[in-house]
Amino acid sequence: MSTQKEALLEVRDLQMSLTSASGHSHVLEDLSLSVAPGESLGIIGESGSGKSVLARAIVGVQPQGVTTQSNGSIRFEGRDILGRSPRERRGTTAAQMAMIFQDPSSTLNPLVRVGKQVLEGATQHRSRTRASRRAYLHALLEAVGLSDAARIARSFPAALSGGQRQRIGIAAALASNPRLLLADEPTTALDVTMQRTVLDLIDRLRTERRMSLIHITHDLGVLTDRTDRIAVMYAGRIVESGPSARMLSAPAHPYARALLDITPKLSTPVPLPLPTIPGVLPDMSVPRQGCPFASRCSRVSEVCHTTRPPVAPVSSDPDHTVACWQPFTASTPDDPTRRDSALLAAGVA
Repeated sequence: MSTQKEALLEVRDLQMSLTSASGHSHVLEDLSLSVAPGESLGIIGESGSGKSVLARAIVGVQPQGVTTQSNGSIRFEGRDILGRSPRERRGTTAAQMAMIFQDPSSTLNPLVRVGKQVLEGATQHRSRTRASRRAYLHALLEAVGLSDAARIARSFPAALSGGQRQRIGIAAALASNPRLLLADEPTTALDVTMQRTVLDLIDRLRTERRMSLIHITHDLGVLTDRTDRIAVMYAGRIVESGPSARMLSAPAHPYARALLDITPKLSTPVPLPLPTIPGVLPDMSVPRQGCPFASRCSRVSEVCHTTRPPVAPVSSDPDHTVACWQPFTASTPDDPTRRDSALLAAGVA
């Protein structure tokens, strides 16, 4: 939890269920987090942890054909925006937060020139002259590294490469000059070289524009040296949150420790096959008792199966919190024998 400054965004006790043609899921459970002005927060978790649902709840957009039920609060600049649609937010918070999606092809209209799509969110420029809007558009495109701005603006999405389309998505997100930018797996569809280029671009723009950033990813390595804090998400809940340096060196939650252990290190050869965390996420369609990570945990005990752990400070540090009955400390290294025994008992080893 961000305690150093007054929060720009504050999520409190958020619960959310989704109902669609495929069924009903309890996606977010008692989730709380905050982001201070100018702060960069990384949210890490496996696919299916609820990260994208959280991001969409913050910006007020959910996929078509999905009905949501929610409780709790999402406050932006002190105003509760939970459940409000983008139309209801217009004129209040809609222009102050923006989102970069995983796949730009899914958000760009193939029949509309990209210049027009980039300027759709720039409500502050709609009353200006055509020349002024064009100049602003070209400045946006150049800011994200698209030097041939006039040609790019006239192009349709299909004429651009994947990296160019992602830069268009970033430019569109920046068009309203938001205070909060959410990047949901922004490099998933890109090759390794372009991934780093796009991540560096987002970092630079955040610093130059003094934006707050929520960076969502399943790859812990992506967050190295790019975030102020990291929150670890599992089965719809934040299970650990703390300063990035501490989270990348000595996480307290067994799930966070497992994510760190399977992250490739530059100092050692990459093992093949790549390591994974044994087991799977729990069934989100049924209510859960106890800790949702219990069946995969290296430090599981009886209480983990019956009672959900509260969020508590790690070593009396209010900036580093964990929801775990058996958290790691500096004096409690992992015990592989206990881990293997626990996984065998759970039937996942």
